[in-house]
Amino acid sequence: MMADPRLPPAAKKLSLLHFKVLLEWHVWRVPLLLAVILIAASFYNYLLFHTLAELFTIVVAVVMFVVAAYSCKHTHDNFIMYLSTGYFWVAAMDLIHTLLYKGMAIYPVDVANNSTQFWIASRYAEALLLLSAPLLCNRWQNNGAKFALFGAIAASFYALIMSGYFPDAYIEGEGLTRFKIISEYIICVMLALALLNIYYHQEYLKTGVLPYLLLSIVLTIAAELAFTNYVSVYSEMNILGHLLRLFSFWLILHSIVRSSLHEPYEALDSSRALLQGLRDGIPDLIFYKDNEGVYVGCNQAFCDFVGKHEEADVIGRTDFDLFDRELAQFFRQNDREMLTSGEARQNDEWVSYPDGSRHLLDTLKTPFLDRAGRAIGLIGISRDITEKVRAQRMLEQERLQAQRYLDIAAVMLVALDNAGKITLMNKKGCQLLGYQEEEVIGRDWFELCMPDDTREKERLSYLQLMHGKGAAVDYDEAPVVTKDGRQKLIAFHQTLLSDSSSGIAGMLFSGEDMTARKNTEGRLRKLSRAIEQAGEAMVITDSHGTIEYINPAFTRVTGYLPDDVIGKNPRLLKSGRQDDSFYQRMWTQLSHGEVWQGKLIDRKKDGSLYPAMLTISPMVDDTGAITHYIGIQQDLTEYERLQEQFHHSQKMEAVGTLIGGIAHDFNNTLAGITGNLYLAKKAAGSLPDVVARLTSVEAFAFRASKMIHQLLTFSRKGEVEMNPIAITPFLKEVIKLQQVAVPENIRLTYQIDEITQSMSGDINLLQQVLINIINNARDAVEGVANPAIVIELKQCSVDAQFLIRHPEVTAGELACITIRDNGYGMSAEVAAHIFEPFFTTKGIGKGTGLGLAMVFGAVQSHGGVIEVDTEPEHGTAFHVYLPLEAGKSVDTAVADELIVEGKGEMILLADDESTLLATGRHVLESLGYRVLTATDGLQAVDLYMARQADIDLLILDVVMPNLGGVEAFQKIRRHRPDVKVLFATGYDKSKALTENGHVHPDMVISKPYSIARLSRMIRSLLDGDSARNSSAS
Repeated sequence: MMADPRLPPAAKKLSLLHFKVLLEWHVWRVPLLLAVILIAASFYNYLLFHTLAELFTIVVAVVMFVVAAYSCKHTHDNFIMYLSTGYFWVAAMDLIHTLLYKGMAIYPVDVANNSTQFWIASRYAEALLLLSAPLLCNRWQNNGAKFALFGAIAASFYALIMSGYFPDAYIEGEGLTRFKIISEYIICVMLALALLNIYYHQEYLKTGVLPYLLLSIVLTIAAELAFTNYVSVYSEMNILGHLLRLFSFWLILHSIVRSSLHEPYEALDSSRALLQGLRDGIPDLIFYKDNEGVYVGCNQAFCDFVGKHEEADVIGRTDFDLFDRELAQFFRQNDREMLTSGEARQNDEWVSYPDGSRHLLDTLKTPFLDRAGRAIGLIGISRDITEKVRAQRMLEQERLQAQRYLDIAAVMLVALDNAGKITLMNKKGCQLLGYQEEEVIGRDWFELCMPDDTREKERLSYLQLMHGKGAAVDYDEAPVVTKDGRQKLIAFHQTLLSDSSSGIAGMLFSGEDMTARKNTEGRLRKLSRAIEQAGEAMVITDSHGTIEYINPAFTRVTGYLPDDVIGKNPRLLKSGRQDDSFYQRMWTQLSHGEVWQGKLIDRKKDGSLYPAMLTISPMVDDTGAITHYIGIQQDLTEYERLQEQFHHSQKMEAVGTLIGGIAHDFNNTLAGITGNLYLAKKAAGSLPDVVARLTSVEAFAFRASKMIHQLLTFSRKGEVEMNPIAITPFLKEVIKLQQVAVPENIRLTYQIDEITQSMSGDINLLQQVLINIINNARDAVEGVANPAIVIELKQCSVDAQFLIRHPEVTAGELACITIRDNGYGMSAEVAAHIFEPFFTTKGIGKGTGLGLAMVFGAVQSHGGVIEVDTEPEHGTAFHVYLPLEAGKSVDTAVADELIVEGKGEMILLADDESTLLATGRHVLESLGYRVLTATDGLQAVDLYMARQADIDLLILDVVMPNLGGVEAFQKIRRHRPDVKVLFATGYDKSKALTENGHVHPDMVISKPYSIARLSRMIRSLLDGDSARNSSAS
């Protein structure tokens, strides 16, 4: 069954047992006695009865108020105080009702109506008081204001009644008015509501008050009902109503006395008995003295101590009555000092017991204060600590002895209690952590020594262990923090400590500093990884040369696996390229404990040979005896290949330097020859044979110039004109031109892929590259049955293997041109030298040795690479890889040799070579131009300043004494920014043109030059090619 949720918790527990107290005789004896008196008085005189009945209730109400008022500051019972204050003023109105009663002749008026009005007003006030008590008692706790308010209400009723504004309650000759009768019933309803309200809010009442209060309200309701049914003042109902009202007031008084006096005194007696029992049960000596040193109380232990039977034998005596004079004076002096200071004092006192034994007492004395805070005596407690001190001394001796044993230990020893506080730490632990013992005892281990990032986790694990959750780990490694903030790695061995009841009392653990060992292990692991991951082959042998260890690089270099060589001698690597004396010298040096280093040729597992740099170091023990040998071998194959390339590059650099040194003068000489040949051909125009021979001589001159250009390109000292090239149509055009140079008995085939990406290159230089390789293929198949040449073009992507062979390549996509023949091929020794200048396998007069050298340099100048696959009797294949890029191709058509005549314009020609200057003048004049000449840059500047209005174009040699062509042009341009110029150069060794960003390529012509090309460039400049001229401005 569910309880009614509307009822408070206390109401749910109320039962008939709570009303059992109402059956006790002492509750009813006083009101019954008063009832007998009243009944007897009623037979004698009604006025006497009425007066006594009212006075009895008034006295009860006043006593009720007085008891509550004087006890409230101790009981703090707001409900009772509220109720008793209200009943005081209810009694005041009842008193006026009594004094106004007809026949009393105290008030000047003698009207029964006023007395009845005060009666009904006091009943209304009582009903309202009981109804409001649970609601207002704790909300309004100012007793003075409460008393004044209730008094004001009573005064208000008095004023209303005496002034005639209160409704009539009794009319002479008619009896009780309707208002009075209805009011009685209303009051009964209000009392019933008050009963329910108090029952519902019974938590405001002290234990035992509720039954009295509820019965009092019931009796009050019964009294009111009785007052509504009498017809005469002498009626039994009237007498019954007054008696019930007397009993009602008495029950309230009894509840107040019970809760405010009886129960507190019972509690006081219980507390006193409990205190006495506790005091006498305590083995310590407890005593009380006044300010004069007179004992006012003590416990039984103190009585036994001074040889008395009970407390009464001690009270009233002084220390001089109980102890010898010297000890009594000491106690008295100590008491005075404590009372004077007003502070508690503790001291140890040696005293003699009645049996003659001496004991050490730990005595605490404190002032005993009254309510005003004045010291009226002292309270003392003495404890016999003789055995405790003796045990502590023995324990301290044992602890010191144990501490000496612990301090001898070579490991840290620490004990913790179950809260993690340090209770013990030996000397090794203090040294390891950097503390003194007194700095750590009692400190929190986790707060003191655990790192921040693990502290709370370790503390939680420890506390769980202390509560029996989990099991202790026998071994653990964890970091600790030292006093100076450093971390050390400690290896812990730990065990739980038990108390006398077999409960967990803490933990004891030992710790060993693993920091140095772990660092060493870390270095060893790092060293091991370094050896395992090293690029050099490493081998370790014992002192007899038996292999004990090889690293992975040894396997990569030699091909031998560990199982192939462990337990064997390194002689399995011998190639036979070193004689016995070589190894004898090596072992002689090693046997003396010296490091040996040298270069040798070893043999791999597959039988191939490889060059290596070997370093062997002896490993010695503490006595200096050799225990092992460590060999470190570096494969020199790649190193020697790079070194060979370096030597090759040095040779090419030397050739380039040589060629560069003569290129300028050589090309100037050829320019003079070709210019005069042009004039001679023009003069001998009517002699065809002469013109043909002169043309042949001219071709030889240009061929010599091209050879110089090729050599410069090969040595990367020549200028390469880069332009976008469509590789597929370019290669088809070259094949078409070259077909006439391949004999008909040689089968020439090609497989050309369509490559959409263009490349950047010098079209003339690349054309010469392909022609040279095709010509070499043609010569290679001479005398071979079924000679054939295959030309292929395809696009390929750069992969990892290609980058290993050619790490200098940066492009992602390449055009691969392969020219393959089925000729006699070449040996590896010959193939290693084919790109060197002047190296040739052809007979005398059939090859210069410069063709492939030029090819090599030209391909490299384009950012490409060239590879050769060849084998004797199996032919040769050249693979040319050129980088591709997005762009437009250029026209690959060969420029025609059309000569463009001049229109009489004046040209200033400057050259320091007098022959070239004269020849150039005649050539320009033959083209229809007027010519002014200067022998150096300064003369050219002066001449231009004098004739600038007549001069249309400058043709300046780049390299001249006093002032070069570029510098002269810059001076002239300051005066005339739109001046037109054409630079002529045999070889720009000082890079004057390439380092000047304002010189357009179409403003430069190289010596020796074609007269036709010269004429077209002059015409282009004079006809106002603004783009080219503006780039020079």
